[in-house]
Amino acid sequence: MKGDRINVLVRDHVTQVAASVSGRTVEATTEKEGGITWLVVREATRGGTIIHEARFQMTDVVMWEKHSA
Repeated sequence: MKGDRINVLVRDHVTQVAASVSGRTVEATTEKEGGITWLVVREATRGGTIIHEARFQMTDVVMWEKHSA
């Protein structure tokens, strides 16, 4: 939903991924790849097409939070 966003605090800066258009969703998941755990934040359409994706190594992530509109 437009206005939904996820803020990720990575060491000393905040990165924000937001739903830019009505009907899009923002979701965060963790994935393990080659022994590294990633926080993956995606903005997607209602049909599931990924518009934006941001990946952060979990060792660098201090905290993350989702805000709903």
